[in-house]
Amino acid sequence: MSRIEAARARLEKPVTCPVCGGEWFTEVEYHRYSASAGGYPSVELAHTEALPQITLECLCGWRRKPSQQMRSGPTPNAEIQSFAQSITLAAKHPHTPTPGQVADLHEKLRQVVEQVATRQEIHLANLAIASLRDQVDQPKHGLSIDAGRQAEAAPPPEEGPTRGKPSPGPAESQGTAS
Repeated sequence: MSRIEAARARLEKPVTCPVCGGEWFTEVEYHRYSASAGGYPSVELAHTEALPQITLECLCGWRRKPSQQMRSGPTPNAEIQSFAQSITLAAKHPHTPTPGQVADLHEKLRQVVEQVATRQEIHLANLAIASLRDQVDQPKHGLSIDAGRQAEAAPPPEEGPTRGKPSPGPAESQGTAS
């Protein structure tokens, strides 16, 4: 491959995102805004820069830092440097979560799931207790409330001696006389 072909191949090679490997980008135009228009507080936002800054943004949200450029005059150069500082600050506080932030989110999710399981277990225990209460409070099938309580009560004692009558002897209780 000749030098010219190699240079042409490098020029035609698409830009790739270092985060996701994608090759599709959009150009995003950034402006600096002022919260006041003409020195007075306003709802309208006004551009305050001399020239907007353009960067490439991948579909995953990663922004490519623009190449260093110089323009004639101090104003554009100061704006380019200010924009580069803003990009550096944005890179320190990315919108996409870092692996540490993802790990924290996983831990919080685990704790929430653990609490939900505990709450579900408490709910099931409360249902079981309510069912047992219903079973205890429910009268015997086919009996009135008083009859049900009497059926649950201890049986009456066997007949024993009554007043004025002697208790039967052993032979009488067996049904034979001696």
